[in-house]
Amino acid sequence: MYGHVETLEERVEHIDIIRRLQQETHGFTEFIPMTFMHEYSPIFLEGQKNLGATGTEDLKLYAVSRLMLKDLIPNIQVSWVKMGFRFAQVSLTAGTNDLGGTLGGDELSAASGAPDGVDASIETLGSIVRNLGRNPIERNSKYTEFYPIE
Repeated sequence: MYGHVETLEERVEHIDIIRRLQQETHGFTEFIPMTFMHEYSPIFLEGQKNLGATGTEDLKLYAVSRLMLKDLIPNIQVSWVKMGFRFAQVSLTAGTNDLGGTLGGDELSAASGAPDGVDASIETLGSIVRNLGRNPIERNSKYTEFYPIE
């Protein structure tokens, strides 16, 4: 999670720690940067300002993550639940390659102000990818591809 109390330098340092850990263990299948959803957080409601990353900062983090992690962690996921469908689609052009999956019952995201809810059909997610001129592929949590999404 980022966008609450850390500096930009600390974000990069965190990605570097993950990179070094992956070089040693090869244990990660994906990297999922999660922006802090501040709008309904207690610290925001109590008056703390400058919380939450901007959209530009989100895109920069995805791009820097892609450059730093390269093939070590080939999958960088954007959370359409947290970012909304349109922003998640744009993020697929800035370093992410994984839109996440169909979800349901993500009360935490809903309570923190998820812009597009917490339910999406595989057809909706497939359309987001196809509208970029790409072919969506269904996969499992180990990144085994099942088949192209029609």
